[in-house]
Amino acid sequence: NTIIEETMFIAKDIRDGYVTDVEHEIKWINAVGQSGRGYIVLAKVGDELAGLGNIDVVGSKFRFQHRSAIGISMKKKFQGRGIASLIMEKLIELAVKEGFEQVELEVVKANAPAIHLYQKFGFVETGRKPHAMKYADGTYADLIYMINDLK
Repeated sequence: NTIIEETMFIAKDIRDGYVTDVEHEIKWINAVGQSGRGYIVLAKVGDELAGLGNIDVVGSKFRFQHRSAIGISMKKKFQGRGIASLIMEKLIELAVKEGFEQVELEVVKANAPAIHLYQKFGFVETGRKPHAMKYADGTYADLIYMINDLK
């Protein structure tokens, strides 16, 4: 909930009534594990969760099994310390281990630090979706699609 409250770059919004709880998180963890190829990587500083990342197969259809989707979320106070890079490194390693041929993601156009991180790890822009997210104040955010070809 802290990460969701701190950023406009995640699709979930507490102002829309979205609040996660232990039960919801358990369901999410189980869903990621159902494919047998999904992972969640947590980063802690001391006893505090600093951020997390996840990777999983894109879809259930056979023809999509070579593709994986990735996401990273960080608490603001831990941003800029290289922790997201460590998470990304581990997620890419897991993607290769699982035989994924490409990793893909969506990122808000205004999220320059995240875009820089993704480019650092070999992701390239492949498209944009204008006005993909609408905020409570009526403004919009464009999404950028990025892919890292692991072949």
